[in-house]
Amino acid sequence: MTSNPIHGIDALVRGVHLITRRELRPFILVPLLINLVLFIIISGIMISQLGGLSDYIGSLLSHTPVDTANMPWWEAIMAKGAAWSASIFRWLAWIIAFLVLFLFSCLRLSVCCNYQYYCRTLQWYSG
Repeated sequence: MTSNPIHGIDALVRGVHLITRRELRPFILVPLLINLVLFIIISGIMISQLGGLSDYIGSLLSHTPVDTANMPWWEAIMAKGAAWSASIFRWLAWIIAFLVLFLFSCLRLSVCCNYQYYCRTLQWYSG
């Protein structure tokens, strides 16, 4: 299999020509329409929830607790779970930052200690 872009364009053109065939049209258009309808419905639900999400993320960033008294039970569970995971991710971010600093320090120490070896190796490679 070659990775020529012309083959990809050719396959796309042949696929578009398949839509014009009467016997394949239901097998192409029906799944396409179902996916389009599902995409529109899910996008609408997502957009309708963005206001509450932005309020919640703002409260997480400001370290104020979220009032779960006026929320439905499932939103309260999600809010408490998100607050818990935010605290876990905060600790995880600190651990990762310290690990990265430690590893870069080890790398720097290794390069400083083995500088002469690296110079000889580069001279050997360069001929």
